[in-house]
Amino acid sequence: MEPYQYSPHYNCRHVSALPYDALSYHWGVGGDEKPDRPINVSTPTGSRRLFIYEPLETAILELAAAGFTQRAIFIDQICIDQRSPADKACQVPLMGEIYTRSTRVVVRLGPSTPASDDYFRFVRQINAASPLGRIANPEFPLASAIDVQSRSWFSRLWVIQEFCLVRDAVLLCGGEVVCVTCLRAAMLFFVVHNVWWLRNIKGDVPVSTIKQRERVFQLNAAVIRLFQERRAIHTGDGKRDLYDVVLKYNIDKEGNKIGATMPEDRIFGLMGLARDDAYWRQVRPVFSAGGPGGSTPRVDPTSGCLVVEGVIVDHISRVGARQLQLDPSDKTSEGVDYIMTKAFLDETQEFVETAAQLATSSIHGLHADQLAQVAIRLSDFGLTEKVLLEDMAPDAVATTLVRVREQVHQTGQMLIKANNAIQTYTLGNLLQSLSQAPWYWAPPNEFEMVRSCAATPRQAVSTLLRGARLAAMDVLVALGASTAMFVVTRWIAFRKRFRGFNFEGVTSSQRAGLQRFGLDETLLRSTAMRDYRDHLARNIGNRVYMTKQGFVGLCPSQAVVGDAVAVVLGGTVPHILRAKAGAAAGRWEYVGEAYCEGVMQGEAVRQPDQRVGEILLE
Repeated sequence: MEPYQYSPHYNCRHVSALPYDALSYHWGVGGDEKPDRPINVSTPTGSRRLFIYEPLETAILELAAAGFTQRAIFIDQICIDQRSPADKACQVPLMGEIYTRSTRVVVRLGPSTPASDDYFRFVRQINAASPLGRIANPEFPLASAIDVQSRSWFSRLWVIQEFCLVRDAVLLCGGEVVCVTCLRAAMLFFVVHNVWWLRNIKGDVPVSTIKQRERVFQLNAAVIRLFQERRAIHTGDGKRDLYDVVLKYNIDKEGNKIGATMPEDRIFGLMGLARDDAYWRQVRPVFSAGGPGGSTPRVDPTSGCLVVEGVIVDHISRVGARQLQLDPSDKTSEGVDYIMTKAFLDETQEFVETAAQLATSSIHGLHADQLAQVAIRLSDFGLTEKVLLEDMAPDAVATTLVRVREQVHQTGQMLIKANNAIQTYTLGNLLQSLSQAPWYWAPPNEFEMVRSCAATPRQAVSTLLRGARLAAMDVLVALGASTAMFVVTRWIAFRKRFRGFNFEGVTSSQRAGLQRFGLDETLLRSTAMRDYRDHLARNIGNRVYMTKQGFVGLCPSQAVVGDAVAVVLGGTVPHILRAKAGAAAGRWEYVGEAYCEGVMQGEAVRQPDQRVGEILLE
């Protein structure tokens, strides 16, 4: 949109390079509401009427009243055809680029209130003067801060990329405007002021005041999250993988889940924060309104179930007992427990070999090398292979993955041997390990002892003392060996817990030790090994499973025999469903996301013998 004035008529035109602002706001409407505020849009091809929602109409009027008329402005509700799923699917991947290239983002928090006006004036005042000179002011506008920072904009998912990708941002609330740097300074000032307040409390403090201050700290957390993301993008390591971004903003760790209107928003609304890599380019936005290959989830009014279209691939016939776990002794890298990983890899290999023997299996007839690749994909969800294929040929990737898996397996075997050695060197086990008990450990015959003491008392005492001396020496030697092993293992555990291990600067003796256990120093510190370990850590808690037809994959730990593997139309990742106990046939409970070899690229819905039907989820 071109710079505008107070008018319901707006000019739009296509340009190749034009400085522009971008508007970030909370739509504030329900999924079933229809836009009912008309505006006239002028384009080079003519004028037409466009309907927008009331919050956007109010926001446009506030922008004009506040003087934001110097530059054109990008408004998603106008610039993207909201009635066209195809246009939304095309524009959503470009949102990150659109906001990154904008000159400034204007954050519209909502209509003004006396409290919000008071807080914005306060923010400007403490930034205009020396903030430290106002610490002693006992009047901090707590209620006003709560009014502003509890606005819905701070808890919405789409606005994260809109706010973080642009270097310059301002906050608009009614007719009041402040820069984001000023808001950040006000938050810092509150922390310092609160310390002063705690030290100067006199008399009783109302409970409401304590709750207000606690509430401000809670609301600050949402704003701090935004500033941390901005700093990481503009001054830190830059953007991260889409997988990591989605996990960060969708795992509810503190009970304050970020709001999103539609489920797909939890991925599509974060694409601008992720780096443009192979994973990112594979995302194909399909909205609930439909689209190529998509389906429209709906709620059945009779049963109250969510109805989706999909395919029940098969039912689980066996679930593994092993699962990946984090190493509790490694607090620096949060890596996997190699001993449990070895057991998991062994079990995965056994499942693959068993499934390959079934004629109905998707991996039936594969040779040993191909089965090894299947087992590797099961262990890490097939993620490492995708990463390595960006820089390596397929044959080289297959060879590297086999070597990496062998190194992880060998490391687990080495640690098992080390644990066995540690157990052997306990004091009790050392004393019990004697192949033949010495004469001084065996109690003498009572009759022989009495006769020896009576006949040759001096010799009997000498023999007793000699036996005691030898027994004491054995105990001391065993105690020394056990103590030495205890000290060494505790030192290694301490160092591992607080410092971590790496394979940089390995000495020749250490290299020889690694080679003795079949470990390759160069491969252990390679990026392929790092990626594989990271992807293993992402599968913590998952178990391997096999279906009746011989499909193998990874499932959540709560999956049991009899659960179904299903693929929803429009997606490729399978899901685990469980038949609803006591309910009519065809109703399912959702268990979790899964990996299934042979159906990860949409093969399930393309099979001629697989019929797409309705799946009812309770």
